Amino acid sequence: MQPLRHYGNARILIVDDDRVNRHLIRALLRTKGYSHIFEAADGIEALGMHKQHHPDLILLDLHMPHLSGFDVCRIIRQDHPHEDIPILVITQMDSMQDRVAAFEAGATDLITKPLHKEELLARVSIHLGHQGLMQDLMRYQKRVAQELRRAYDVQRSLLPAPDQIQGINERYGLMVEGYCHPSTELGGDMWGLSPLDDHRVLMSLVDFSGHGVHAALHTVWLQAYMGHNPMLITEQPDVYLAKINNALKAYIPLGHFATMIVMVLDTHHNTLTYSAAAHPQLIVWDDDGRCTHIATAQSLPLGLVEDTPFEAITIPLPEGGCFFAYSDGLLHPDLCENPLTEDSLNTLAQQSTPAFFLDLIKAHLNITRPHPVPDDNTFVFVSRRGGDTANPEWAAAS
Repeated sequence: MQPLRHYGNARILIVDDDRVNRHLIRALLRTKGYSHIFEAADGIEALGMHKQHHPDLILLDLHMPHLSGFDVCRIIRQDHPHEDIPILVITQMDSMQDRVAAFEAGATDLITKPLHKEELLARVSIHLGHQGLMQDLMRYQKRVAQELRRAYDVQRSLLPAPDQIQGINERYGLMVEGYCHPSTELGGDMWGLSPLDDHRVLMSLVDFSGHGVHAALHTVWLQAYMGHNPMLITEQPDVYLAKINNALKAYIPLGHFATMIVMVLDTHHNTLTYSAAAHPQLIVWDDDGRCTHIATAQSLPLGLVEDTPFEAITIPLPEGGCFFAYSDGLLHPDLCENPLTEDSLNTLAQQSTPAFFLDLIKAHLNITRPHPVPDDNTFVFVSRRGGDTANPEWAAAS
C-alpha cells in the first residue's frame, strides 16, 4: 500500500449496487478534496477493483447481488490478513445481530442509511487519519528493525572471529569455543580473546546491567577502550580490571554497572591467572577431567566505586586441562522448565567430564536453534590440547 502523503491522495473504493448512491457518495467525497475515487456495482467487481487499485479505504454496501458485502469483507480479510485497510459498511440494518455479523466479517466501522454528509465525511477522515498513522508506524518499525539489524551486525563483529579463534588455537595449542546470544536484538554481554606474547593469551567475559541498545553501547565502548588500552605483558588481571573499573566509573551513568572476568592463560608455566568483578563462577578441570576449582569473586561490580580493589588468583592448568566462564543468564529462572542454579551447575561440573558438561550446557541453551531468552547468554570454554596431543573427549564434543 502506498503511503498517504495527505488525505486528498487517498484512494477510496465505493461499492454499492445502486448507481445513485454511488454518485451521491462520490459527490460528497469530492467536496472535501478526495479525487482518487473508484466505483464497483457488486461484490465481484469490488474484489477486482481492490486487487487493481489497492484502495486506502472502502465504503461498502452490505446487501448486493452476486456477492454480499459480508462476503467481500471476509474474502479481503482472509486473502490479505496483514492488510489493515478500513472497511466502512453502509447499511439500513437495525438488528444488533446483523451489526455484530458485519463486524465479525471484518468491518471496521458502520454507517447507517439515510446518509448524513457530516457523519460520512467525519468517519472517512478519522479512518484515513488512523490509516496514515498506522502506515507511519509500520514504516518506523521497519526502519528501526533495519537499524537494529545493522547494529546487531556491528556488535557481532566485535566478538572474536572464527579465523582469529583458529589462529589462537594453533598458536597456543588450545580448543576455544565462545557463545554469545542476546535476549533482544542487542545485548550487554561480550567475550574477548587476544594474544599477549608467545606463551600467554588473554580472555575476558563481561556482562553489563540491562539489555538492549544502552547495554550494547556499553559493550562497544568497552571494546574501544580495551583496543586503545591493551593489557600490558607486565600487568596482572587485577591491575587491568582496576583500570577498566575506573574508566567505566567515569563513563557509564549512575546505577549502571558490569560484571567481568579477565583470565590469562600461561602455556609456559601451565597456569591460569584470573581476576573477577562480581562475576559468576569460573569452573576448572585438570588433565584427568576432574573438577578441581570453582571460584566466585566477592568484589564489587565495575563502574560503581572508583579504585575498587580486585584480587588476582593463579591456579594450575596443565596440558589437557579445561575451564568454563559464563554470564548469569545461564542461571536465569525463566530460561527453561528446569533452570540451573549455582549448586546444580557445580554438581554437574563435578560429576561430568568437560566434554559432557559442555554438551549439556549447549543443550540447556539450545544453541543449535537460538530462540528468545529472558537474559543475555554468553560462555567461554577453553581446553588445552597439549600441543599436537588433542583431548579426545573435547574432539568428540566439538
